[in-house]
Amino acid sequence: MGIKDLFQEFRAIKERFDTRFAENKKRAEMLSAELRELKAKYDDRLYQEEAGGDIFTAEEQAELKKRIREIADEIEELEKRNNFNRRGRTQALIELIPAMKERAEKRRAELVKEHEAQAERVKRCLAEYLLAVKGLHDVEIEIKKANAEFTELAQEVGEKPGLATPPSISFYRYTTGGFRNGQMVPSVPYDGGEYGVLPQTVTDAYKDGKLPAWVNAYKGGN
Repeated sequence: MGIKDLFQEFRAIKERFDTRFAENKKRAEMLSAELRELKAKYDDRLYQEEAGGDIFTAEEQAELKKRIREIADEIEELEKRNNFNRRGRTQALIELIPAMKERAEKRRAELVKEHEAQAERVKRCLAEYLLAVKGLHDVEIEIKKANAEFTELAQEVGEKPGLATPPSISFYRYTTGGFRNGQMVPSVPYDGGEYGVLPQTVTDAYKDGKLPAWVNAYKGGN
């Protein structure tokens, strides 16, 4: 039996005991209300008789006393049942704990390995990202070299090279710095642009599972 099955059995046992407990408690509360009414009625009949009113006959007294005892006995039995219910519930659940603990520890060990593998994947992806960024640098250096060589040749024959430059890559967008109220306010990144990732974006993904909308385009290896 897997950990999910054990938890389902645990909840089923708990629900069964708790349902019965709630039924007994509700019945006891209803009987307690009736018992209060009967006791109040008994006292009222005694008062009426002693105050010169109708006679509170022995038959009436015996009938009320009998019903009061019956209700009190049933309430006592329901309370006893619920005490047994809690003891039985505890025992039934305790018996599942060793198996649940064993399965939970096994599952935890599996998840720890999965976590370690995922952490290593993050490092690998980070390395691949930085290598890719360096790749941009390397390509742009080669473009500059090629442009310089062609420019030199073009100038030898009096031509204008008119070479295209690579598109600008934006890693971060920065706030506007400068002096404000007599103080120097630094320029700080507020957005990752097209290719950068802010520390807060990483924190949001790690702590809260939140991702920027543009990430959806790459889910599933797209």
